[in-house]
Amino acid sequence: VTPNDPRFVSNQQYALNLMGAPQAWDTRTGSTGADRIVIAVVDQGIDFNHTDLAANIWINPAETPGNGADDDANGFVDDVRGFNFVNDNGSTFSGSISEDHATHVAGIAGAVGNNGTGIAGVNWSVGLMSLKFLDANGFGSTSDAIDACQYATMMRNLWNTSGHTKGANVRVLNASFGGDLFSQQFLNAINQLNTAGILFVASAGNIDNGTIEPNNDLVPHFPSSFDAPNIISVAATNQNDQLGLDAINEPFSHFGATSVDIGAPGQEILSTTPSNTFSIFDGTSMAAPQVSGAAALLWGQNQNLTVQQVKNLLMANGTVVSALADKVLSGRRLHVGNSMQGLISGDVVPPGA
Repeated sequence: VTPNDPRFVSNQQYALNLMGAPQAWDTRTGSTGADRIVIAVVDQGIDFNHTDLAANIWINPAETPGNGADDDANGFVDDVRGFNFVNDNGSTFSGSISEDHATHVAGIAGAVGNNGTGIAGVNWSVGLMSLKFLDANGFGSTSDAIDACQYATMMRNLWNTSGHTKGANVRVLNASFGGDLFSQQFLNAINQLNTAGILFVASAGNIDNGTIEPNNDLVPHFPSSFDAPNIISVAATNQNDQLGLDAINEPFSHFGATSVDIGAPGQEILSTTPSNTFSIFDGTSMAAPQVSGAAALLWGQNQNLTVQQVKNLLMANGTVVSALADKVLSGRRLHVGNSMQGLISGDVVPPGA
């Protein structure tokens, strides 16, 4: 199955073919209806008016827009598309073209597919929940990130306890950010996500962020280096299945033989940016949502999968890449086609040693 999105048709999205996305789309292109899988994008705000994202923006089913009331009694007023933890309100996107990071991330995971417009996401039909903790300049606090994670957990639990009439079917949280500071409170929030059945997909980190040591085994990068069972840490690769390279052909992606789990395309990635534009970005920030979209696709096929089963399907069915040997735990680059094949064949157990 191949979509009619012009940027895909003209081969501007190399990552999707490299990862076997058309092979996965033979079985599942996304999920719809009340049980649609939701990806919580903890980042800047998503441009919800983008023509290639609008149909996939998550809408709170029990909240009335703009009435200044907490209609679903979840403790948040007017959280229609998510919540803005920077300014503590329901206005998730500033409208600034410089606030482009979350919109790019969201498009990789879940741009609307086969709509004759722009690009295709890994997942053509998925809910994109905007949980804004970074401002338009990319700055944010750990406490706001924790609040965003706790919101995702609360909405997943509310979805379960309300008979799917409130909250959201959040199964994946995308965390394309990081730093070097450990926070026990943040780790606690991630473990709460695990209890709620939510996979935490984290970018491994970029050397050009001022990092002195790119090996996360030696110098941890958080949140990707937290020790929690639901974290999958993602390094960035390029078209040639090398670690992502910068302008002077030096690797920009963090790695870690035990602390980074898998690679995914993160160099020269075309995706959505504000005001109905499309741009190419590099970074592990672009690699993580490839995995998030793939995870949501697997859950779209089988809602009963556990976090560990999805994590196993992603890691054990990736393509073995020599450049990732001793660089990531699985030694593999994401291949969502193989992961879907593993799921429909009933193989959700990782191979033995």
